[in-house]
Amino acid sequence: MPTSKIPMLLSKLKNWFRTGLHTSGAFEANEPSAQAPVIRHDQPTESQFPCHFDSLFIKHNGDVFPCCAVWGNPRWRIGSLHDKEIIQKIINFDGDGCRCFWKANRRAYEGELPLIKHLHLELSLKCQAKCAMCCVNAPDWNGDYDFYEELTALVDLLRPKYISVQGGEILVQPRSISWLEKVKSMHQDTVLRLVTNGGAPTGKNLDTIERLFKLVSISFVGFQPETYKTIMGLDVSYTRDLARRIDKTKVILRLKFLVTPLNLHEAAAFFSWAVTICPSAIVFHDSGFHNYVQLDTEDNFWSKIQSRAAKALQRAIISNVSNLIASGTKLHLQENVRKFYDISPEFISENNLSTVFITSLNENME
Repeated sequence: MPTSKIPMLLSKLKNWFRTGLHTSGAFEANEPSAQAPVIRHDQPTESQFPCHFDSLFIKHNGDVFPCCAVWGNPRWRIGSLHDKEIIQKIINFDGDGCRCFWKANRRAYEGELPLIKHLHLELSLKCQAKCAMCCVNAPDWNGDYDFYEELTALVDLLRPKYISVQGGEILVQPRSISWLEKVKSMHQDTVLRLVTNGGAPTGKNLDTIERLFKLVSISFVGFQPETYKTIMGLDVSYTRDLARRIDKTKVILRLKFLVTPLNLHEAAAFFSWAVTICPSAIVFHDSGFHNYVQLDTEDNFWSKIQSRAAKALQRAIISNVSNLIASGTKLHLQENVRKFYDISPEFISENNLSTVFITSLNENME
């Protein structure tokens, strides 16, 4: 969108929110709706309000989605930052049938207005890594990202409580860092969060992280140096050093292990090291390993590896229960990962781990 259109867009957006305009123009802000159903607490998958009225995910190409879990499905594309009517499209979006791991979205009821709490932004895809399983094909990206002014207008209007940024790799993007510094100076109450591979010399990056971000999630695609380098093309010592040196009195730190076929046996080693860092949370995330690991084979190769890796991780967790409790570190395993490593509700209960495991990272946001 040309820069000349930004003031006009912002004026329109402010007017829409001020008047409470919805599809027919009949919606009034702050007026209770007789059509909205009572939300029952025994229906945790039902969204209390439209997901896209609470959070938005904006891709590097400007496409807008309800959240970070459905950005890959064009069915749930709301619109684009190129659209002059993007706020109206957000208001009108029919989210019925849109589901993720945690919630079921829906269309807005009469009287509801967007109060965006969380903007999740995929900025430039520029990245220094060469991850073999990159879901956005960042290693092959050769584009030019230039939505900073549109995002500034959107942030000025929506005033989200949280802005999460990812790439690519944000820490090797000077323009993205400059834009975030501007956002931070203009909206000091907005909490900035970063997803990073941490795979660059620590010095300057450490200062940037501790100055700008309240929550940082460092992703690991392996733990042993050769595994990490084979998958990512980087030196894992830089990433470990960054995790060790971040001042956790300033930054909420999460350490995330991305499970792949090449590293699934390293989960216990990663976990045992991560505990010593005392992060806010240790996360195990599925990077699509189940698409490649076939458990039912003639020699049961992967079944044996799965069993050994699961037992090793379970032993590591049990032996570190007191350390986890003392540090306040929480554990979160995505569903496929939890099943693969046999971290069952019975395992959690029998080992007094109910206060350690969290079912959603929303429990560990601040």
